[in-house]
Amino acid sequence: MNSTRMTLLHNLSNAVLFQVCWFVAILFDWLWAMPAFALLLFQVWAGGRIARAWPLLVIALIGVLADIVLLNLGVYSFPQPRLNLPGGEPVWMSMLWVAFVFTLPYSLDWLASKPRLFIPLCTAVGPISYSAGVKLEVMAFDWSALPVIAVLWGSVGVLITYCRPLYLRRGLRYPAQPAGLRESQPLSPLAPPD
Repeated sequence: MNSTRMTLLHNLSNAVLFQVCWFVAILFDWLWAMPAFALLLFQVWAGGRIARAWPLLVIALIGVLADIVLLNLGVYSFPQPRLNLPGGEPVWMSMLWVAFVFTLPYSLDWLASKPRLFIPLCTAVGPISYSAGVKLEVMAFDWSALPVIAVLWGSVGVLITYCRPLYLRRGLRYPAQPAGLRESQPLSPLAPPD
């Protein structure tokens, strides 16, 4: 099997695993999502890349902390009693932050490489995802909170855009080296394409 097909299959499996993790964690709870989550972790671990994943984990930690702040400010709540972190955020929500960042160097890399598209999409899709959580009755917020959630996710998009060169240089991509990147070529997040 050629490397292009392997990359496509790897990225497709990464996207599917994230979606499975999202739906199962929300509908059933974090424990039921562990198999899909473990496979996402395995994708990063394979080839010894887990030690290089700290930039992604920092992004996830910032997302979790931002959620905890918004939760404690009353922007949203989680009505169903589930296992929570010390700040009150459910474990499943924190798991989804980690699962999300593990899609960045793989299935979402094509989009994260286009910041002028990626940042507005984060600003729009983040609140849509949270709204789906409201519809599925796992979280609650007043619809006037959508702009706050949009700002959170827009900020996450900017953070990812500026961290992307860092995690790509660390070899977090399938295949392990960034495709078509010369050693001397800078990885500026807002630079126009060649």
